[in-house]
Amino acid sequence: MNRSELRRAMRQKKAELKAAMRRARKEQRARLEQNPVFRKRRRRRRIRNGIAAALAVLFVLLWRCDCAKPPPPAPVVEKQEVKKEPPPPPPLVKPGVKPKKKLEAEMASKLRGSYGGEERAAPSWVDDFRLQVAARSVRLASCFTGIDKPGALRWTASVNPESGAVSDHELEALASTMPIWPREKTCLIGALSNPPYKISGAPPVKEGIPNRVSIVIEF
Repeated sequence: MNRSELRRAMRQKKAELKAAMRRARKEQRARLEQNPVFRKRRRRRRIRNGIAAALAVLFVLLWRCDCAKPPPPAPVVEKQEVKKEPPPPPPLVKPGVKPKKKLEAEMASKLRGSYGGEERAAPSWVDDFRLQVAARSVRLASCFTGIDKPGALRWTASVNPESGAVSDHELEALASTMPIWPREKTCLIGALSNPPYKISGAPPVKEGIPNRVSIVIEF
């Protein structure tokens, strides 16, 4: 299998995994809607939103009423005459002594050298690693049970391609996403760490160069 066929298979597998995640979310949402506790919470939320909207409208109406009142007249300030002070007398210079000149010097600017370095290319095993992370979508979705809207987060970790172990986890919630609570963070790290990944064809790890990988996970 050449590289183009492998990429095509990977894109197809990724699309199938995303479709499976969407179906799982729909089924989970349907089960939540049948739960009486979830319905009661939704009804309370709608009542709170309605009250908040009514208060906001009332606040806008009161603010407009206050703005409709004419502003008070500006206070009359009496003009005061400003006395001009006479210019200071010139400094006294002794006869036969020349005034000192100010020292002025200009320095030529120097161009800084450019220190450009080559960008590190992504390792060849990263695509295989991302596919294995996507295969854990069902376990990752179970960590967000009870959340009624989809979201996304960025997971960054150090990967050892020889042992398949991950460490130094960083979980960052993206825009319009609820914060990640400690319980959800523990569940996500457990699902992303165990079991270790099986990465084939990876070169040996170089000392002092950690393999940091960042992946966006949707839920």
